[in-house]
Amino acid sequence: VVLGSLAYHGDVVISYPGEKVDAGNLGLLTRRSPTELGRFKHIERPRDIPIPAIMALCRLVGVNENLVKKKELHKDMLRATLERCSGLIDRTVKRIQWLKNVPELWGMDMVDDARAKKHQEALGKLKDFLEGIQAYDNPAKLVNFRYSEDEVSAQQSRITILDMLDRREKLFSEFQSLVSYINQAEVLMPDNHPWRTSAQDAKGELAKLLAEDDPSQESARSVERALKIARGEYVNAYIDL
Repeated sequence: VVLGSLAYHGDVVISYPGEKVDAGNLGLLTRRSPTELGRFKHIERPRDIPIPAIMALCRLVGVNENLVKKKELHKDMLRATLERCSGLIDRTVKRIQWLKNVPELWGMDMVDDARAKKHQEALGKLKDFLEGIQAYDNPAKLVNFRYSEDEVSAQQSRITILDMLDRREKLFSEFQSLVSYINQAEVLMPDNHPWRTSAQDAKGELAKLLAEDDPSQESARSVERALKIARGEYVNAYIDL
């Protein structure tokens, strides 16, 4: 019992013939009979945690990487890291579902089918990675951290996709009411009215914006101005009918 507790807290590794038991595989002890539990060969000090990989994980999720350098701070570091990972999992799951039913603006998908499929695949890999991190719920388990520094850093491009899709949903929220208004205006305005040219120009600007992977704020505001101009011109044109 004492050795099991020490192993759980990462203070020792228990060596048996053919296997070693540490904080990461403590369940192996439950498979042994009381007699077998006492037949260990020796105990040894645990390996050090892979500091570069753990620091990369902290940078990835926005936790102070300097916490990794002091063992007494590993518990706080891990708690903050797991909280951040949990939040990212929730965001990732939500965004994967969003990509399966992408909203439209003016008959145009916010993300085209090809990009939606590509992004779903990337976010699926990010989700698998983040869920894998949840297994390291004890600082002592970090000695068995199975991801290399490069493997951790490679997830940044997937988090970038997640951030980009969040911004795209925000664009939808900002433009939806304007576009809906102009859609209704198109129904009411005569087919040959000159205002339709303004509306189609605004639609063209929106189409170009949605074709970009990650539109800039400047581009988004330019399209917003075009939509508002079309709305204003419709009001004036309708009054003159």
